[in-house]
Amino acid sequence: MNSYELIFVVKEVSEAKEDELLALGVNLLTLGALQEAHLYVEASSVAEAVTIGFQTLVGQGIQVERLQLDLVSQSEIARRVGKERQSVSKWAQRGKKGVAFPVPFRATDLGKVEWEWVLVNDWLRQTGTEGYDDACVLNWEQVHSGNERLRSLREEVEYLVIRSSDTARMVAPPTGLEPVTL
Repeated sequence: MNSYELIFVVKEVSEAKEDELLALGVNLLTLGALQEAHLYVEASSVAEAVTIGFQTLVGQGIQVERLQLDLVSQSEIARRVGKERQSVSKWAQRGKKGVAFPVPFRATDLGKVEWEWVLVNDWLRQTGTEGYDDACVLNWEQVHSGNERLRSLREEVEYLVIRSSDTARMVAPPTGLEPVTL
């Protein structure tokens, strides 16, 4: 079994529901109009972790949009590993112990550079730098396949809802009673 760190983009969650989710180990982060649910899941595979995470959130009435790649800036890397931003800047430019720092995932329109946390985390572990995360963090390919899994899970849920509503409509009311619309 592995511990997977998952980030789901979710529809807006009420403040009351936030407390319930926190009790389940789900942390919510709001970035502008985007709301993310961060959780750790014990599972034997990425597909199983995604399924468990999805079921946990949907079971709480949360609408799941997609999995999100964990992208980090130099400032965020520094915060996570407990170092100064200047140290991270040096690593990004020169590497450490002969090991090049990961290539950035993207640069934003404002010139902010972001890396996949999974690659930075692996680099930290490889160079013996303190601050790496022991949880399995998803890379781009795993997020993509996880989103494919989410699509099929949503289709299963939609099918079950349709089936249950079809079944409800097919049940005849007892004699003498008017049908009730569900």
